[in-house]
Amino acid sequence: MTAYKRQLAAAKRLIAAKGAKVTWRQPPDQTADPDKPWNAVQGDPVDFGVSIVFLPDTRKEFAALMKGTDVPEGAETGLMGAVEFEPQVGDMVIRNGSALRVVSLSPLQPDGVPLLYTIGFES
Repeated sequence: MTAYKRQLAAAKRLIAAKGAKVTWRQPPDQTADPDKPWNAVQGDPVDFGVSIVFLPDTRKEFAALMKGTDVPEGAETGLMGAVEFEPQVGDMVIRNGSALRVVSLSPLQPDGVPLLYTIGFES
């Protein structure tokens, strides 16, 4: 396992307490029919229940300190503890019936095992 068991448990506990319960949706796999490789068959999306802490976008205030910087407005950021699946850029998060596309994913993994993910959503 990891040498950071206590930190991982604390992160998961705080995110579960303060975060929003959402659905993480991974797109369906496409498999090719051996007889018709041009006709891909799409499976069903895979859903996972996770907790994510959504953070206000503070990049605009930070970017105001740097002259001539263009910063996208309205993009959300989230924190998610380690999960049993491998999250990917392009996945969707369903929050209050609205779909948010994951555009960036930065894992904190000090010993090679992800402890925390910082997630950027499409604005």
